[in-house]
Amino acid sequence: MREDLTKKTIVTATIGYGATVIGIGIGIGIGMLGVMALYLGINPAEGDLNNLIPQMASTFLGPLLRGVFFIMILGSRSSPADSDLSVPSSIIMADVYGKNLSSKTTKPSPTRMLLVGRITMILATASGLYFASGGLNILDLLVFVGALWGALVFPVIASF
Repeated sequence: MREDLTKKTIVTATIGYGATVIGIGIGIGIGMLGVMALYLGINPAEGDLNNLIPQMASTFLGPLLRGVFFIMILGSRSSPADSDLSVPSSIIMADVYGKNLSSKTTKPSPTRMLLVGRITMILATASGLYFASGGLNILDLLVFVGALWGALVFPVIASF
């Protein structure tokens, strides 16, 4: 880090860290709505547990706070979504295309690598929308993600 940018770097890192902590707090607060619903004995609309948090927000929050709640949900999901899209994009762009599919005699084109990364992000978003619209239960999706994570991480752990 350059000395002349020390103050700007510290301020930026503090704001970024603060936003991360606030995002985590929002996630915990949203989870607490579900816990409150259990204690209050509220049954989810249509028997679907995915409806419980929006049901609690619409029942107990006024219009202004509902808007704030909606913005908080979007904000708390934006950072993980961005990271989740960046990972496959960088893997496909750098490792698959950059090292394996590009011509071995010339360096890979940065423009083409960027295009490959963007197409990967679009495909990842489309597959996410497909899974989200599939009507799966949240528990089923968590089990699927856990199994996928295990399938990806277990060989790495076993190689050590």
